[in-house]
Amino acid sequence: MSIEPLGPYYGRDGDQIYGLDPEEGDWRAFAVADPISFEALRHGIGRDRHAVYAFSCEEGAYMKTNLDAASFKVLDFAGCILVRDKAGIYFALGTTDDEPLAQYPFRHLEGVEPESFEILNPFFATTKSVVYRLVFEGGFAVEPIVGADVSSFAVSQVCDNIGWDSDQLFLASPYDGFVGIVPKKPPGFEQLKLHDGFLNYLVGANTVYALVVDAEGTHGRVELIELASVNAQSFATTSIRGLVRDRSHHYWSGHRYAPVDAIDLGTFRIVAKSLACDDGACYFFAGDKMLRSTQPDPESIQPVRRACRKYFKDKEGVYVFVFEEEARLERWDGADVLSDIFVKDKKAVYRFDAQSDAYVPIEGVDPALFALVPKDPKMGTDGTTVFDVRSEGEPTHRLTDVDAKTLVCLEPGKYYRDDTRVYKRAFDGVLTVLEGEDPATFSPPARPPTLRDKLRARAVGR
Repeated sequence: MSIEPLGPYYGRDGDQIYGLDPEEGDWRAFAVADPISFEALRHGIGRDRHAVYAFSCEEGAYMKTNLDAASFKVLDFAGCILVRDKAGIYFALGTTDDEPLAQYPFRHLEGVEPESFEILNPFFATTKSVVYRLVFEGGFAVEPIVGADVSSFAVSQVCDNIGWDSDQLFLASPYDGFVGIVPKKPPGFEQLKLHDGFLNYLVGANTVYALVVDAEGTHGRVELIELASVNAQSFATTSIRGLVRDRSHHYWSGHRYAPVDAIDLGTFRIVAKSLACDDGACYFFAGDKMLRSTQPDPESIQPVRRACRKYFKDKEGVYVFVFEEEARLERWDGADVLSDIFVKDKKAVYRFDAQSDAYVPIEGVDPALFALVPKDPKMGTDGTTVFDVRSEGEPTHRLTDVDAKTLVCLEPGKYYRDDTRVYKRAFDGVLTVLEGEDPATFSPPARPPTLRDKLRARAVGR
């Protein structure tokens, strides 16, 4: 048998068409396909002059579908496997390896006129009479955008989730499934300048507009704000969301883009996603709150956690930026930052909890006795119990079956030893004893070099 491949999933041997079993990797003949007119399409879909074929995971075979072969077409769309015939639009689930494989039966997209259905980009589609927003929530669906004029509707070529008609702007949020509508399209704008997921800036020849979406997405609020005082030719965003600049000023969205006159442009620098400094002060940004403070040292301040908006330290101590009701800076008296995970003061030991975005106390730990396990920033001990934080959203694991006084990390997150035993961290995070290993002589096995290791070695060799 000599099979001529017809795409990733089909082949032909004389008068017989074969389909490649995606699980077993071998060819299976199916006699119903016409070998003369058969063609292999994308996603493991085939067609001859009589029928359309696709793989059924339930049946473990290629099936003859109920779609019309003459009008059948696979649509160009990256977000989901979509197909059509004269009767409707259909979507398919897909398994992936190198090539997505459509799983039959396909699901009918209800309420859509198929002949004029056109996908514009991953967020919008049209028919001859309706503009739709594309929805991915447990499958694929379309929702009509009420009031959108299909005859004049177009989408941005720079930012997929913005569209407009002759009068209105439409912003499809990729996060919470709503379409924000600006009832008056700004006159004379030329192109979408920048986009960061929550804020979109429309820049014309002489005007800058900010298209602001409610970051929480609870009410679908969207506003178009004209930044009349901002110079359009020198306009630029920064890495702090909502903080933009031109050649003369920085402007902050929490104050509806009023200029922050206190900033010294010559020495201003951004330290983290919520922190910036100049030579005279530190600037803290979060939500619609901004605080200028001269209390932390601008030269030595840094976030306690990378990209964390609340905790900072300088050469003098640790500070907490509070912005729930009002913006204020609090000194965390006596705080000692042991690692990104553990902080202690005179009263307690704290671990970072990702769910609350805060350091929470570990009950029953004497901070005077607590220290990190050597070489592992996610493990600490008070000399009796080992406190293990593998996932920041889970409670601290208390380990009492290891020798807390002599426990040493040999390879972070993987190999450990105490005076009597060697331990390896299992896939589920639990420390298991490696039987028969001598802790005095054990060393972790050499791991194969990563791509980063290879690139570093190549750079050194140059």
